[in-house]
Amino acid sequence: MATTAAKRFTHSQFAVAMAFLVPSFIGFFGFFAWPTVRGIYLSFTEYDMLRDPEWVGFENYLKMFQDPIFLNSIWVTLEYVFLNIGIQTVLALLIAVLLHRFTRSIVIRGIILLPYLIANVIVALVWYWLADYNLGLINSVFDGLGL
Repeated sequence: MATTAAKRFTHSQFAVAMAFLVPSFIGFFGFFAWPTVRGIYLSFTEYDMLRDPEWVGFENYLKMFQDPIFLNSIWVTLEYVFLNIGIQTVLALLIAVLLHRFTRSIVIRGIILLPYLIANVIVALVWYWLADYNLGLINSVFDGLGL
């Protein structure tokens, strides 16, 4: 029975691997890990940009969970998510069954399903930008019309 020794990386292979990995590590730590840690730290402080952070511990979280507006926003968000997921799931299943029964054409299926492939978030962001108070196209048109 022959045994095979584990292959070890050579120095040049390791250098190449690090050349590919280091930029992704820099991006991960610079754009995800550090802002996450900093945000968690700042959530336990009283902070504005004019003075140094002052440690307050869980006071911010106690205020947040005692605020009726925050609790209402959590409830509304959960209600929206559950209703949206439920309706979209039933609608998607219904459309899939209907498409399977009535057409075998990939092109027609693609045309019918195209609106559902566009993420709701993208649509919401486009409307948010269009209706922006300062720069939105809709408000610019209303201003031009004198409304």
